[in-house]
Amino acid sequence: MKKTALFPGSFDPFTLGHQAIVEDGLKIFDRIVVGIGSNSEKNGLLTVENRKRLIEDLYGDDDRVMIDRNESDAFRWVSLDELAAIPDFRDLAPRIETLLGEADAK
Repeated sequence: MKKTALFPGSFDPFTLGHQAIVEDGLKIFDRIVVGIGSNSEKNGLLTVENRKRLIEDLYGDDDRVMIDRNESDAFRWVSLDELAAIPDFRDLAPRIETLLGEADAK
């Protein structure tokens, strides 16, 4: 089974720190999904589409990096207890892990 990571954020803009986290993540995971969210309460620098295009310019040729966007208000974070209430999720729950990645200060 392939190991997939979800890296959610607004990425406004996508920084060298974000890039470093993706690069480090590719050493651990088979695939990384960069999930671009938006927040209607923030005045963003770039549109979601522009942020997606800039990230695609970096990783467009790398099949291990998938860029997805969510134009609703950011991402809804749910607890494992909430997910466990979904019948099919119970089989998946033991295989979900959380990893905190930090970029080097440069």
